[in-house]
Amino acid sequence: MRYCKRCVMPDTRPGIMFDSEGVCYPCRHYDTRNEIDWNQRWKELEELADKYRGCNGDYYDSIITVSAGKDSYYQTSIFKEKLNMNPLLVTANNFSWTQTGLHNWNNLLSEFGVDAHIMSLNPKVCKKMFRLALELYGSPTWYFDRAITAARSAPTGAGAEGGSDYRLASESEGDDTVKKDRSQYLRG
Repeated sequence: MRYCKRCVMPDTRPGIMFDSEGVCYPCRHYDTRNEIDWNQRWKELEELADKYRGCNGDYYDSIITVSAGKDSYYQTSIFKEKLNMNPLLVTANNFSWTQTGLHNWNNLLSEFGVDAHIMSLNPKVCKKMFRLALELYGSPTWYFDRAITAARSAPTGAGAEGGSDYRLASESEGDDTVKKDRSQYLRG
């Protein structure tokens, strides 16, 4: 077993890779944070928010995919309090929420006064897709991740160009392996 020379992440983590010096790619990516002009990035985010803020009247003007963990609180606070947006929070029912997870979820909604959509995916299909994703990618949550991406990127509201396209994101990215294999699992 190999470990990252900086963070000691083991090579057993799905998708982890090391460079020639034995440092994992997340550590290398972390190094680039000092090269980013964060003030400029914030300005770009504000400009983007200005473009969409209130675009649907009092209806949602943004979508945030959340888990109700600390990152979800941070993202929601930025959108609500700093950017003055009216986001819809989106998540997938993972079939095994803990009491703490449910508490965090309810607290997130009440703390920021936001609406949320919980996608409840077909449990029979999920079980099959979890196994397939684990076998193909080493990540059982691949199916949830793609479902959330599809929900987040699907056009909403009247006049949205392109119609309603709810394909899994990987299908539009050309993932032929899963596209071919997935059909047998979708019958439930």
